[in-house]
Amino acid sequence: MTMVTVPNEQLMTECAYKMRVLDDGFEDRIVIDAGKFLYDPILGWVEDDGTLYFSDHGPQKDPAVWVPYAGHGTIHRLTRDGEHSRLFEPGAVPGMPYLIRRAPAEFGEFGGDIFFPGQAKGGREGALSGHRLYRLIEGESAPETFVEIPHAGTTGGGTPGAMMVGGFGRKGTPHEGSYLCQTMMNCVVYQITPDRECRPLFILEDIFGKPVMPYFLFYASPVWGPELDGKLLLGGMPDSSFEVDDPGHNVLEYYVIDGDHINTEPVAKRDIGWAMAEVAPPEFGPYGGHTFVFDFGATNFMHVSKAEPGPLPYDSKILRIDPDGETHVFADGLQGGWNELRFDRDRMYISCLRRSFSTGEYHEPDGSLYEIRARS
Repeated sequence: MTMVTVPNEQLMTECAYKMRVLDDGFEDRIVIDAGKFLYDPILGWVEDDGTLYFSDHGPQKDPAVWVPYAGHGTIHRLTRDGEHSRLFEPGAVPGMPYLIRRAPAEFGEFGGDIFFPGQAKGGREGALSGHRLYRLIEGESAPETFVEIPHAGTTGGGTPGAMMVGGFGRKGTPHEGSYLCQTMMNCVVYQITPDRECRPLFILEDIFGKPVMPYFLFYASPVWGPELDGKLLLGGMPDSSFEVDDPGHNVLEYYVIDGDHINTEPVAKRDIGWAMAEVAPPEFGPYGGHTFVFDFGATNFMHVSKAEPGPLPYDSKILRIDPDGETHVFADGLQGGWNELRFDRDRMYISCLRRSFSTGEYHEPDGSLYEIRARS
């Protein structure tokens, strides 16, 4: 494929900072601007000391030369004081690091290590082929393969491609001490244990009688209501698979998982932003305990990863849901593609992915990281 090259001045113009916070009690700033060194930043978590961990789909080892079947991306650390480092050199895995999680103590001898899903081989072919769970010991130069994901089901030929992550089972739940993930190509939810065993937990075509593409697996926050708060939910699109293009991918149906059982009756139908809800800590000004979600606007690369030339629309918003369930626009003027947020005490980090590096067609550093902070 031909690499798209964008002059830096054009890139900066197309990704100009226009975020606007609609509350005088907060201030905003650029942490890492577009055009620097971020491509597709995907936020992980914030440590107790304020260190932010996040992955990035780009670059390759040599950012100036695109190799279609080489690995790309790395994991970054950013301290509260702004000190930046990366955990390993780009291209250390065949695909890319994605959706990183730190293992809890309940995951046995591997507690504290970093885990993420990834391709078994590089390139777009690898995205639609077998996947692995990778393990990184912080301080080591490269991740290791923890387990290969087995084939299961018949959707997508049973191939475990396009792997996503629910993360580690919550303490005190039936999935404590295990890692949950889902593959969108064959529509299967898997469970992985510290003894490096991986089993299909739900083959969705068998349970539903049709493919259900599993986008999200998460524990519901209070904004989902008292009956669902804390429950494990699967967010998926019925009758959707890699063989069936679904134009309604931005709105999902959600199902309750209880141990080895999944209720096939949906409990909600909501925009994908609700699956990524984050509850603000007490230090976040007057909005401690409020829930924040993204409205991605017209641009969403969860399923379709290409865009027309020129700037993406500035129609992505951060929504605030108050304890009474009322929704308010907290900030606007963001470009979509994919956005995430995480809290660190009185501050909110916001990532902007924009165009997708991993499609093989766009390899410019158009990713950015912003901050909104409560005024003292």
